[in-house]
Amino acid sequence: MSNGPRWLVRYPLGTTDAFRSMGTVAAPLLAGFALATLAVLLTSGVNVRLAGPATFALALAAAMFVFCVQFTVTGLLYSASPAERSGWQPTANDTDVAERMRRVQRRDYLLQGRYLFRARLTYDVGIVSLLAALLALVTPHDWLSWRGAAFAVVAAALTVEFVWVIAGRTRYAPGWLLPSYRHTRQ
Repeated sequence: MSNGPRWLVRYPLGTTDAFRSMGTVAAPLLAGFALATLAVLLTSGVNVRLAGPATFALALAAAMFVFCVQFTVTGLLYSASPAERSGWQPTANDTDVAERMRRVQRRDYLLQGRYLFRARLTYDVGIVSLLAALLALVTPHDWLSWRGAAFAVVAAALTVEFVWVIAGRTRYAPGWLLPSYRHTRQ
């Protein structure tokens, strides 16, 4: 066994930074968009064909993005890098200190995983809800129109998002959408 701490590592290595971007940039931005759209929908007096479902989906999206921010921030509390961990323990060569650091890192790893799973889940529900709201908002009266074309684009985006979410939960990621290690050759 080596003298230094051995850390549990989350792969791919950019996972924590990806969650940081999702929960501190994308989710707040999308929550604001959902809330602004909801406010316009409720106060404009414009007759939207599927206003009820759009209202529900926008409210759900906004709530999920807010929860995503909260879960992400809490998960990031447990995401110290190995350098940060070692930097706070000047006697890391000591076997007892190294073992204590390993135990704390393992607990942090597990807690971070729980919070970031919840952050990802709320983000996924938020994205699907936002696209569903957009689909409800662009539902046309005349299908052979620009609005009909917009409906087709949003319906396709919602379908791709469902594939993305399901692939992320089932380990089956189609290479055409989400290439991964198993889709690359050495």
